[in-house]
Amino acid sequence: MSRKVIISVVVAVVIVAIGVFFFLRFSPSGAVKSVVEQQFIAISVGDLEKAHTFLAKDKQEAMNTYDYRYYIAQHPLLEYNLKRMYKSIAIQDSTATAYVDVEDVDGNKGGIDVYLVKEGDQWKVSAYNFVSADVTGQK
Repeated sequence: MSRKVIISVVVAVVIVAIGVFFFLRFSPSGAVKSVVEQQFIAISVGDLEKAHTFLAKDKQEAMNTYDYRYYIAQHPLLEYNLKRMYKSIAIQDSTATAYVDVEDVDGNKGGIDVYLVKEGDQWKVSAYNFVSADVTGQK
């Protein structure tokens, strides 16, 4: 192949990669995933004050950070989450659901459906549904 063809292919690949990055970063499902991921990370490192800020306003008002800490402690799969696989994200108007398979630090696995609502231009977590949890022990 000529040098010109190789350069053209490389440029095309770079353009596609940049497009995919921007699509995932700025698409509605990318925004939902970003909020859920940031909250899961904050929980996993023990920064529950930060994790609390990702809750919907009505949930923040109903559950202060102390109560939220207690709630998280009741769900070890969430508290000790280590790996997350996003199965799908469904968005309808101002609500969204992220279906996430989670593995904790002890290897326990389960699903967490994270429900979100749009407040202004930001997605906020409104509820969790723990499904098919295979939690054999607690810390």
